[in-house]
Amino acid sequence: MLNFVEKKTQMSKTNMNNWKLIDGVFQKEDALDVLNSIVLEKIKFHKRKNFSHLVRFGKEHTFSLDRQKALSTMLDEIIHALNDVPDDATIEIGADLFVRVSNESTAK
Repeated sequence: MLNFVEKKTQMSKTNMNNWKLIDGVFQKEDALDVLNSIVLEKIKFHKRKNFSHLVRFGKEHTFSLDRQKALSTMLDEIIHALNDVPDDATIEIGADLFVRVSNESTAK
């Protein structure tokens, strides 16, 4: 019962969008896999961003480095929390994406 990228709402007046990224009940192993995959992709994104910044500007991208550390800590916490869950338990995961575009032309 997993609905990846199911559009939830769209409000064109305010340039705001919501999408349901994850909406499902998982076995422990699958829950760990889903959450691990998402967080690791974000870590990879920030590693690439930092590398690009280093090549282009000769210095590291501080925000991306900080974000990598925060995401790694979060992943450790997720793994630790789910390791304490019994193997036969189910885990409900929900994640929405919220996107708002703000600029001069959309503010009017």
